[in-house]
Amino acid sequence: MATALATSMALGAAAFGKAGDAHAAAAATVSEDGPAATSAPDAAGTARFDNAAVSDTATPSAQRAGSVSRLDGTYVLEVIVNGESTGRIGPFLRRKGRWFVRAGDLRLLGLTSPQLPPRDATDVALDSLDGVRATYDAAHQTLALQVGDAWLTPYALGRAPPVFMAATSGTGVLINYDGYVQRDRFTRASVWSEVRGFWPGGTVRQTGLAEHSAWRHGYRRYDTWWQHDDPARLTTWVAGDLITGSLAWTRSLRIAGLQWRRNFSLRPDLVTFPIPTLHGSAVVPSSVDVYLDGVRRMSGHVPPGPFVIQDAPGLTGDLQASVVTRDALGRERVTTVPLYIDPRRLASGLSSFSVEAGLPRDDYGVRSFSYRRHPVASVTARYGATDAVTVEAQAQAGRRLALGGAGALMALGQMGVVSASAAISGGRGTGTQWSAGYQYLSRRIGVDVQMIRTTGRYRDIASLDGAPAPRASDRVSVSVPFGRSRTASLAWFSQRVPGQPATRVLSASLALPAGTRGMFSVGGYRDFARHRVHGVFAMLSVLLGGGALGSVSFNQQDGQTQASVGASRAPDYSGGWGWQVIGGRAFSQRTVQGELQYLGRHGQISALAQQVGRRTGTALGMTGALVVMDNSVHATRRTYDAFALVSADRQVDVPVLRESVPIGRTDSRGYYFVPDLNGFEAARIGIDPMQLPVDMEVLTTERRIAPQAGSGVLVRFPVRRYRAALVTLTGATGQPLRPGTAVRHVQSGVATVVGYDGDVFVDALAPINTLESRDAGQRCRVSFEWAAPAEGRIARIGPLACVAFGTLANERPAPFGPVPVRWGQEDPS
Repeated sequence: MATALATSMALGAAAFGKAGDAHAAAAATVSEDGPAATSAPDAAGTARFDNAAVSDTATPSAQRAGSVSRLDGTYVLEVIVNGESTGRIGPFLRRKGRWFVRAGDLRLLGLTSPQLPPRDATDVALDSLDGVRATYDAAHQTLALQVGDAWLTPYALGRAPPVFMAATSGTGVLINYDGYVQRDRFTRASVWSEVRGFWPGGTVRQTGLAEHSAWRHGYRRYDTWWQHDDPARLTTWVAGDLITGSLAWTRSLRIAGLQWRRNFSLRPDLVTFPIPTLHGSAVVPSSVDVYLDGVRRMSGHVPPGPFVIQDAPGLTGDLQASVVTRDALGRERVTTVPLYIDPRRLASGLSSFSVEAGLPRDDYGVRSFSYRRHPVASVTARYGATDAVTVEAQAQAGRRLALGGAGALMALGQMGVVSASAAISGGRGTGTQWSAGYQYLSRRIGVDVQMIRTTGRYRDIASLDGAPAPRASDRVSVSVPFGRSRTASLAWFSQRVPGQPATRVLSASLALPAGTRGMFSVGGYRDFARHRVHGVFAMLSVLLGGGALGSVSFNQQDGQTQASVGASRAPDYSGGWGWQVIGGRAFSQRTVQGELQYLGRHGQISALAQQVGRRTGTALGMTGALVVMDNSVHATRRTYDAFALVSADRQVDVPVLRESVPIGRTDSRGYYFVPDLNGFEAARIGIDPMQLPVDMEVLTTERRIAPQAGSGVLVRFPVRRYRAALVTLTGATGQPLRPGTAVRHVQSGVATVVGYDGDVFVDALAPINTLESRDAGQRCRVSFEWAAPAEGRIARIGPLACVAFGTLANERPAPFGPVPVRWGQEDPS
């Protein structure tokens, strides 16, 4: 009987479910084998149970080896691992006194081991697994598993990964503009613009400058290109004007052509550099704190067993990570691990590339359409061979040019990262290039060194544009933080380019706090390859309060001195006024300048007046954007990447929220423009329905979106007028119906309940309506007429007497239908 009952329980549990789903079915009357195992009902009529323990070290009994027990069969049991409930139930098979379970069900519980067979459907005897002990509790219908850390999947601790959303795009046109008119002895006017068309298939953009002055007028085109992003493959296609891919030891070139490249920015949640993994283990439930260089960066709770911390630390360089584990009794265990984080390297197995071909661009910024006739091609690739080594390669080809090179970055543990590369070019003669570098960053010091040398007739595709490759280039920089907010820096840069004067510049700087609200910096440089090329500078910046910043600066370069004092305040993001005033001397002339700015929802305007010596001038500027979308035109602030157009269905002055923070209100047409979203990054946009008229209903108040790069998304919140009324219902005695009484609108089938004072809110009303109510086994009915009230009002109807017409046990229609009652009173609110 027990076997049959246990088997029937398993019919509804093919795999593990949540605990509590089958407890009633699992109450089988079973007992342990043996003469003393007969179950006897207790006073409550339930059976008494004994417990059975099966250990991985137990020797199979004669019963296991031979006879079939009457308790053999399939059981549906709650699983407990190391004393902690898993909250899951699942099927177990008892055969000849031994417990069996499918390998896949153990994996669902987070238990993994090489001992498990690869096929999930294979049955495994628990007492045959090393490091596993099973205890069956018949009274509670549980199976407790005691396992070692090697069996447990480490508990992942850290921030929840961002929710990846499929990026979307609307269809429309955006025009960014930056206009400027200046008048002194001459009048000059210019407008920089970006015309951008976007749709789900990508974006098309063109940038250029239109200007009018005494010596130049017309339009100069800068770049025109089409871009399509593929988040599934993390790749981007670009056709038109573009810049070729490059590495730290190679140069890029402007071309007009086609490019295919890896684009990790399509997944903002993806960490591309190696992240060290911190491991630990807790005997009991514990709290875990992670400190990086003494600053707490993460906190959480872990269950008993192993845990793993793998998250982007937010810092780079040489770090000390301390993991503090604390149990309920306050006992602490501290583990310190050294880390070195370098975002230039790729995690093991990751790769990036850039492939492009096209015609080199000539006279960029001077002529609109000037390209060379001979095409070039370039291929750049990077690959994370291991977490410590990232390899790089590049190949280039052009007219009488072929180039190939390879390099690598290698971590030296806590000692930093070294890099090296070598390249060879051919065509018009052969040449080579080699480079070596080293970088180390920490709280105590930062060092960055790079050396590049070329020999022979080394050329790359940038040389085809008239920029020869440097024969030698050296860069060394050292920065030393000391004290609080104090940094000293020293840098050396030298370069030799054929046909150009050599450069050997040594620079130094020092930054110090000035009280609690200021910062002072001083520095200087000298070019040892050029006579009298040197300079010094000093600057003091102080927070003045109210968002204003004051500054005093001094700069002397090549014998020319500039000194100024000024103050400024930038407009707030929410909008408002900003200003700037500057006075001083520059090149032996007195200078005075004042500027006033205003930032609004439609853009930013500025007015400037200045005097240099005896010359005066004025200027006006305006920056913003025009957007054509949703069959309407919108003026807004300049948009650098993606944006959202929020529509509240023509409702005016509705608050708009971003990440639950109010950012503005809809305009006279019910729109609000969010100009500063990041492409492929999820954002929550919502509205506050409390500001809607009382007779309006919004079906959803928040939407989560992820716009494509450079595109716009229409975020519509449908709003409709209620066909509703607040009806007051009374019983036969004239008393209001009891709060909580169920009410149904017969015409629509909508169910609701009565509130206080017999009031019930009913939506989806028709001209003639009937309500039915049930309470304590009684039913009543009332009918009434409804007509739409004035906008912004909800009709009030009643009080109406609800006429009884039957009971739940013996329902019959009322002998006479209720007479419709006209309403006439409106809620003044």
